[in-house]
Amino acid sequence: MQLLLSPNPGIVSMLMQPENLPVLRDAIGLNNFFVPGADDVDKQWAEIQQLIASQPIETGDTLNPYATSVEIDVLMDTHPIQFEICRKWAISEVGQFYKYSHPDEYQNVLLHAKQHLDAMNTGGMPQEGNPEINGAQNQEKPKQLSNKDAPITGDINVPTVS
Repeated sequence: MQLLLSPNPGIVSMLMQPENLPVLRDAIGLNNFFVPGADDVDKQWAEIQQLIASQPIETGDTLNPYATSVEIDVLMDTHPIQFEICRKWAISEVGQFYKYSHPDEYQNVLLHAKQHLDAMNTGGMPQEGNPEINGAQNQEKPKQLSNKDAPITGDINVPTVS
């Protein structure tokens, strides 16, 4: 309780990290107290276990040759929390072990984290034309509008698709 009342912002920040909130809840004795984000933390740790038990999937795309073996849930995931858990895993002792001894599995987690980051940067929606996010491949560039004279009516500078 004294730590919670600490005027030190570093201590308060540390206590409020998503993965520390359930521990804090239990320490205070609020066992039935809902902790926002706790389910996201648990879900992401479970997904990391799946990710390191498999390898990235080859896409055949030259721009994004690999995709994560565990897709994010664009609509339901809380992307900032889940990205942060992936980031913390990647820089942890275990993550660093995987980086050098199991690079494919490590890359699988990074690809998954990048999906969360991309979802955060696009407001939670998939990026069009990014096969890593939504499975789209070989997206054509949108056709450009140009101004031409209309052949039948004779109108000048009518926008047309080229």
